[in-house]
Amino acid sequence: MVRIFIAHSSKDDWLINTIVSNLKLIPVEPYLAKVEDPTPYPLPQKIDNAIETSQAVFVFWTSNVANNQDTRDVVNWEISAAYHKKPRKDIYVFAEKGVPVPMMVDYTTVYATYDPLDQETLNEMVLKVQSLASFIKESDDKGKAVAFLIMAFLGLMFFGALASDK
Repeated sequence: MVRIFIAHSSKDDWLINTIVSNLKLIPVEPYLAKVEDPTPYPLPQKIDNAIETSQAVFVFWTSNVANNQDTRDVVNWEISAAYHKKPRKDIYVFAEKGVPVPMMVDYTTVYATYDPLDQETLNEMVLKVQSLASFIKESDDKGKAVAFLIMAFLGLMFFGALASDK
């Protein structure tokens, strides 16, 4: 199943819960890092492993992220970790209108702006998130289908070669 890493503030549950519900309908597995998660790894290792196993990173840059130094540092670290993966992870930032986006985000990501007080822009952002996740899932499914066909073809050639040796 396709996994999308969700970088966010825990104070934005009203928004993130909607995003998570929509992703699960596709079906895409959203990954939300939690400090109190029972995983027996330190937070940096847990986040690094989750980004590694995700096909993309969706960042929700809100005033709750920008105005809390700890959260801002963690989200910036998550963006940097995704950027430095080989191959590089696609990073999509959905920024709250009026909240300054760090300069480096401009250079490493694709982002859209939404207004949390305007239902129309919120709906558009949720649809963008769902559309991007669907595209990532379809691309992943096509890649798996191509790999399966190649493996099946190689298997047939191998068995064909064995049969002709007899």
